[in-house]
Amino acid sequence: KFKTSPLRHRRWVSSVHSSTGQAVTGSESESKDFPVIDLSAFTNMSESDSGSDFEAVNKDSKSQSRNAAKRMETMKLETATRFREVCTQTGFFYLTGHGIDDRLLNDSLLFARRFFDLPAEKKNKLHITISEDLSRGYQKVGDNITGGKSDAHEAFDAMREIGWTKQLRCQTGYPPQVGQVINIDIIQFKDFLKIYHGGQNLWPDDAIIPGFRDFYEKEYWPAMIRLGEKMMRCFALSLKIDEHALVPMYDESFYVFRAIHYPPGDSNTGPAGCGEHTDYGCFTFVHSEPVPGALEVRTRSGTYLKPECKEGMFICNIGDMIELLTGGLYVSTKHRVVSSPRSRVSVPFFFELNYDSYVEPLLSSPLVNAACSADRRQEGAIRYGDHLYQKTSTNFMQVH
Repeated sequence: KFKTSPLRHRRWVSSVHSSTGQAVTGSESESKDFPVIDLSAFTNMSESDSGSDFEAVNKDSKSQSRNAAKRMETMKLETATRFREVCTQTGFFYLTGHGIDDRLLNDSLLFARRFFDLPAEKKNKLHITISEDLSRGYQKVGDNITGGKSDAHEAFDAMREIGWTKQLRCQTGYPPQVGQVINIDIIQFKDFLKIYHGGQNLWPDDAIIPGFRDFYEKEYWPAMIRLGEKMMRCFALSLKIDEHALVPMYDESFYVFRAIHYPPGDSNTGPAGCGEHTDYGCFTFVHSEPVPGALEVRTRSGTYLKPECKEGMFICNIGDMIELLTGGLYVSTKHRVVSSPRSRVSVPFFFELNYDSYVEPLLSSPLVNAACSADRRQEGAIRYGDHLYQKTSTNFMQVH
């Protein structure tokens, strides 16, 4: 759920077109239409990911180990096939077998709720207008914009810290040539930070919310990054290329974390919690307090599915970078958040490519090569960081 300015629900223009805009019931969408992907084949492997050392395997028996490895590889291919089936249709699914501990899931919501329960003056001390790149920190209700309209939620944003210094290696668009190392004065440096998301995250003091920063930085985010990496390996296999082929594109993922509070509202008369959009990165993992009917996913026919957050599952979707990498074979689907009579906290995690990764259709995949149109082939590569800035530069009120 990144949007169009210093981070938020990412979005491009989706290829999905609404015809009726009619919503189906939550129970119908869950039982009949909303798919499930079990990632256990990727998450049950040992951290060494050697391809043969699997948990619960008798290490004294080489034959058993080889058989287990073969079974695991078969399961991975089956999962990748299922992933391909889902992503050529809706691009939204429930994710099970993700390997994220229940304690981490529970605490991610608990810490977020504690933050939003703070007095307004304490939250506003971390407002995004204070951050170096105008992208990190707190946004009050109405600060976020989707489709030119203010959204009815407040949020806290944090993301990978790139760690730029005054010695900057410029990649595109800035006065120096590509790759040239330069010295710039402080004014130029601040401008550069804004353009290239080069700031540092803002955090509440530990005396205000003890353990808040340590939990997210040292526990939750590392676990989610590992999950994102496993999803990328599944994605690669689904395109019939080596599962590690894309690692150089995401080994320093420019991940984004959002904690979002949707206050109570009227879905008929009030503003949307978040307007309709597509996410503009790779994978979005949504964990949320269970409030039925809040998220609506638009189908190709123009109806809306209403998946509900379930215990032990993520609601996951692909973003525009996946659609671009597949030459349009996989679909980045429009979705929205409607207001609800109940307050709700959600903590989406966005796993993205490296900031400096160049993105174009993966024509090395036989599936992408067959599906990619002539127009897409001629568009050329884009740098993810440049695309991100273009899409996020109008996300917030009175910013940029």
